[in-house]
Amino acid sequence: MSGRLRSKFSKKGAAREKEIPYYSEEYKEKLVVEMMSPNGRSISEIHRATGISENSLYSWKNRYGGVEGESEEVRQPRPENWDGERKLLALIETAGLNKQEMSEYCRENGLYVEQMERWKEFAIAGTESGTLLTR
Repeated sequence: MSGRLRSKFSKKGAAREKEIPYYSEEYKEKLVVEMMSPNGRSISEIHRATGISENSLYSWKNRYGGVEGESEEVRQPRPENWDGERKLLALIETAGLNKQEMSEYCRENGLYVEQMERWKEFAIAGTESGTLLTR
């Protein structure tokens, strides 16, 4: 989620160390999706909750979510960040497809056939063991 990098800054000749926060691309995208969702939190609310500067949040919003008003559609998370419900929906949508159709579906949705096969295995294992589809 986040880490810290050390950087040296000098102020009038005096060297001091300052920790610079590091946030993963997935974490940034998650926050952008949250701030752009119809019922999501505002940039100010996310700033207060996380301590991340509003400037950084605006920058991430422009980078990962496009310019506000440019599109009505909220940027969707990458398939590896999909929740179990979205993965199950993809499995249902592709259940009757042949290999060629499955490949086309995967290309259109930024997936790999191998991901779908793995999700299917997890779903089957989950129904047998009672665990949820999370990977």
